[in-house]
Amino acid sequence: MNLVLDVGNTLVKVGVFENQQLIHFEQIKPQKISNILTKYSPKHILISDVRGIAQEFLSPLASQFSILFLTHQTSLPVQNLYKTPQTLGTDRIAGAIGAYFSEPSQNHLILDAGTCLTYDFIDKYGKYYGGNISLGLQMRFQALAHFTGKLPEIPFSSNSNTPEIPLIGQTTESAILSGVVNGMMEEIEGILKNYGQKFGDFQVTICGGDAKFLAKQIKAPIFASPNLVLFGLHQILLHNLKNSH
Repeated sequence: MNLVLDVGNTLVKVGVFENQQLIHFEQIKPQKISNILTKYSPKHILISDVRGIAQEFLSPLASQFSILFLTHQTSLPVQNLYKTPQTLGTDRIAGAIGAYFSEPSQNHLILDAGTCLTYDFIDKYGKYYGGNISLGLQMRFQALAHFTGKLPEIPFSSNSNTPEIPLIGQTTESAILSGVVNGMMEEIEGILKNYGQKFGDFQVTICGGDAKFLAKQIKAPIFASPNLVLFGLHQILLHNLKNSH
């Protein structure tokens, strides 16, 4: 049994794998990390930590488990063409690897719709190129309120029953809703078009907290994979275990 942790900007995603199958998934607060390890007693652990906070919660148990932290120096099962690998978010490369191993015969563009909206491209030869970093959905609403004197912050949740997004907002609230959501859709559609012109055909996969909502809005064929990063982390773990023998 292996366990992978994706320590994000808000929560920690936990994936428990057995025979390459994800048998358990949950989201926890960082303070609960040690409890998870004690509960499952996994043989091997890989941690992607974009916040750099996991170590403090693991210190009491570090000697009891085989723990690997994913860094830019960790061996990868793909070729990383990013020019500054030390600045590349480990969740981004993990998502790309997860997509690649799900369908190795295709090019992939991965959208991770969380705090930020990221785009990452990996081709069918296992070459990771990099991508784009943009504002996430909630960040866009928050920025309008934060950087202006009178615009309100719209209480928007992609996980609830959302109203129809108008093309023309006829109140300040609906104008913000229209501008943020439609603007984000235009951004995504434009980037998909540009990548298509450069690379030809590719599979689009979306993950992250706003994935389901955005997948319904995007016109292009798109595959939602909520646990894509966890699958990628497990492939990296298996790759390193194989190389260690």
